[in-house]
Amino acid sequence: MAKKEVKTDLWVARQLDDSKIKYDAQGSDVKEINDALQSASKRGTGNAGYPEYVAVVKDFVIVIEDKADLTKHQKLSNTGILSIDQKDIADYAVNGAYFYAKHIAQNSSFHKIFAIGVSGDEKHHKITPLYVDDRDGYKQLPDIESFTSFTAVNIDEYYGSLSAKTSGIYRTGNQKFRCRNLVCVSGMDSWQRPQT
Repeated sequence: MAKKEVKTDLWVARQLDDSKIKYDAQGSDVKEINDALQSASKRGTGNAGYPEYVAVVKDFVIVIEDKADLTKHQKLSNTGILSIDQKDIADYAVNGAYFYAKHIAQNSSFHKIFAIGVSGDEKHHKITPLYVDDRDGYKQLPDIESFTSFTAVNIDEYYGSLSAKTSGIYRTGNQKFRCRNLVCVSGMDSWQRPQT
């Protein structure tokens, strides 16, 4: 399996290169982000943990985790939200990317963070972005085919389109919220950000 993982890592790196996104592998050259990752072990040990790739584009952080096996793309809990069990964080691309992105959001001054889970290979793959906040919340975004939305030229427009969307699902803790313009509710009576 290790050889397949390396092939996936190299394919993702080529995708980032093709999109002209400057990235760091297994950590970050940005001291504040790298410092935040010093306690981000996916196994919960409190030791260092690093995603496959981290990029900073303008004031956005992009965290990427990948898995060679498409069946290791994403694991949801029984309630339909992203599982945060340690085994699932370690074993699934989207879950791992979310874990690292949340850790950076909670342990740095960066708060505009995209977590991207990638699984598969060049021919058969899935790329799922999440927008992550510093309160355990995330908004799962439509799957993408490449990283072009995250280039310096496109990322502001992509982020702006998130708040322009009229609906979506925002998740935090064990709850799902309906969202409009990045403002969310658990009920239908008002639109407000969830408090956690």
